[in-house]
Amino acid sequence: NPRLPPAEPGTERLRLFPNPTHGIVRIRVPDGQSPTAVRVCDVRGRETGVGTWSAVAPREYAVDLSDLAVGLYHLRVEIGGKWIRETVVVH
Repeated sequence: NPRLPPAEPGTERLRLFPNPTHGIVRIRVPDGQSPTAVRVCDVRGRETGVGTWSAVAPREYAVDLSDLAVGLYHLRVEIGGKWIRETVVVH
């Protein structure tokens, strides 16, 4: 699997909840922004194949991580041409 580039420094942070999660994690994005892509990577930066997301509320999106093994993952969200990375724990 191809590796994604590292997140760009100085980008705004996302809010992920619940974190840790058993399955669905919600992403709250900064005001006035919306994601154009969501990728879930393992700790080595390899894409997991998970990345289906849907809008659930204004500024809020859901990603289903229930098919992933227990562990640490990086959620990468593209907003305005920049990748923002946050860490999520699946247990």
